[in-house]
Amino acid sequence: MDDDSDDPRQDELGSLQAIFPEIQPDDRRPYCFTIELPVHPAKPVTVTFPAAANAEDAAAAQLLPGAEPRVDSHELSHLPAVVVRIDLPEGYPSEKPPNVSISTSPPWLTRDVTKKLEGDGQRLWEEMGRDMVVFTYIDHIQQASDDVFGMVDGNGTLEIDPSHKIAILDYDIEATRASFEKETFDCGICLDPKKGSVCHKMLDCGHIFCIQCLQEFYDNAITEGDLATVRCLAPNCSKERAEAGRSSGKGKKRKVKTSISPSELLQMGLSQET
Repeated sequence: MDDDSDDPRQDELGSLQAIFPEIQPDDRRPYCFTIELPVHPAKPVTVTFPAAANAEDAAAAQLLPGAEPRVDSHELSHLPAVVVRIDLPEGYPSEKPPNVSISTSPPWLTRDVTKKLEGDGQRLWEEMGRDMVVFTYIDHIQQASDDVFGMVDGNGTLEIDPSHKIAILDYDIEATRASFEKETFDCGICLDPKKGSVCHKMLDCGHIFCIQCLQEFYDNAITEGDLATVRCLAPNCSKERAEAGRSSGKGKKRKVKTSISPSELLQMGLSQET
């Protein structure tokens, strides 16, 4: 086709860019583009990083033959995005399927899962009668990410190469922070709706307040020497947590921490000189 306006690829690409403004076109290839699809499982997943064998583990295994290997596990809500690169060749959609490549950084997807996801592009194209399929394919990837593409085992854990541990954990921290900052919360003190970017979520209990209210209250409490009030400001929070700790504790009772640590106060923007 000489006229791009008559090319069905142009129509499909225009529709896709309207639906997914985050699409990154390839400047050198007019019908090739990349889109990053976040992986935010329907529920947090337990990720394990099998510890690589080392001299310490080997010595422990000799002393305690029945000892189980150490398991490094973390509960994560976000995993690095799946980068989908799609090329719509000449002859698409009536004659040729889209060419798809899948990647992640770091490469935490298994090779088998990557190959399956790439092959799903042609499979869906065939199932749809060799018609425009890219929106359906992107939706398919997004839905498959809800259960981490079937990579979670029968014990409810996802095993990832330990060499990717730092990158995976850092990504979850940053994605969780970014998600929090985009949400809106009612401050538990002034009761005004505030964006997460100007709020703080208490580390021990999860209550949320705007940073301005927290700074004003704690600055005043510390200045006046009233350190007993430097705790969560939600009504009865400290009392309820202490009671919950006593009722759930088995054996030796452990005192529940209710005060706020200096490091958390610094996260709220309080000065070290306060």
